Amino acid sequence: MSRLVPVLLFVFGSAATLLGQSMGFVDVQRVLLEYKKTAEISEALDKRIAQARNEIRNEREKLKAMMDDLESSALRLSDEPLKRLEDEKKIALARIQLEIREKNYLFELERDLVDHMKKVFEEVRRIAEAISNERRLGAVFLVNTNDLEGRTREELTRAMVLRQVLYHDPALDLTSEIVKRLNG
Repeated sequence: MSRLVPVLLFVFGSAATLLGQSMGFVDVQRVLLEYKKTAEISEALDKRIAQARNEIRNEREKLKAMMDDLESSALRLSDEPLKRLEDEKKIALARIQLEIREKNYLFELERDLVDHMKKVFEEVRRIAEAISNERRLGAVFLVNTNDLEGRTREELTRAMVLRQVLYHDPALDLTSEIVKRLNG
């Protein structure tokens, strides 16, 4: 118990110190939506996705043609069984390669999106720090101003628990200023 007292004094002392200072709030999700660079990257990713879908669709069509050809040749009894097995092997290999390409491509897109989000978050953090220094703010917190979403009680509870700020004065919201500086 005696070890807990200094910890509690530190926590409550820090909270009391912070309460005496001004704070700011940033809705990072809104920043991501309003940041011009995010829109440009989303457009580029959409183009890459469309291109990949076309390539995969073409590969699937080729694969289907190979399968149809194999089925039609199966109707002819004169075909050699060894050749049929080789064709089935080629089709199975092509199907697996296509699945691997599709998964790799999705992984690359996800990685690129994550890299972009990390960069944006770092830019937001850097600008929030600059604004904090300019306005002499003691802290800047993340806030989520979107409506609560959840199809089940568990999902809704999770969404509520993840919101660390229930209310903040809109005058303390730095989101618009950060978006303005990012897009400026």
